[in-house]
Amino acid sequence: MPSKLWPDNIFAELRRLRARRTWTEPRPVYVAAGLVITAAVLMLVVVSGVRQPAVPVPPALLVRQEAPAEPAARSEAPAQVLPAPETADKQGATREAAVAPRPAGPLRPAAGAVKQAFGWQLHPLYGDWRYHPGVDIAVPAGSAVKAMWSGRVADVYGDPRYGLTVVVAGGGHTVYYGSLAAAKVDKNQQVAAGTVIGTAGEAPAEPYPHLHLAVKDGDKYIDPQEVLAKSE
Repeated sequence: MPSKLWPDNIFAELRRLRARRTWTEPRPVYVAAGLVITAAVLMLVVVSGVRQPAVPVPPALLVRQEAPAEPAARSEAPAQVLPAPETADKQGATREAAVAPRPAGPLRPAAGAVKQAFGWQLHPLYGDWRYHPGVDIAVPAGSAVKAMWSGRVADVYGDPRYGLTVVVAGGGHTVYYGSLAAAKVDKNQQVAAGTVIGTAGEAPAEPYPHLHLAVKDGDKYIDPQEVLAKSE
């Protein structure tokens, strides 16, 4: 009967479909639409996560930038240039040299007459001609002998011909004070002009009280009387 066949047909059709277990592929249009929708959703998620809220600027930082101040007007007065220390020292030394008095001429070391002059002379003891590199000033034994110039005592020694001798370098000359009885200064001592450097005595080759005075200008002996004459 037809009324009985309708349920049977339905159940038979269901059993047939269950037995087939087939998959009907969707249409390409539907697939593309689904992919577009999915991509749009993902993009919205990413953008919303990356975007940060705007940070308000603190009012303290909203300071108006002022225009730079103009430089002060230059002074028309010339700048004072201070000399370098070395230049100042040289200028001071020049002024001191100009103000300081020039050293006086040589002082006479002892008062007395010249007994034997400078140069080739007839020796009073040996009676022959000998070169005399200085002058002999006759003075009493023990008389003070003074420095002609300020300087340094270069040497104090005993000479076999001129006896005890003090050598003073100063005033541009080297002075030999010989035939001394005693020396009052030591080697390398600084002496001023007029300082007593010893006392007059005798020498082995000149056995009479006197001062043997010799002056060197460089390596050359010069006449002490000419030197002393410049100071008189």
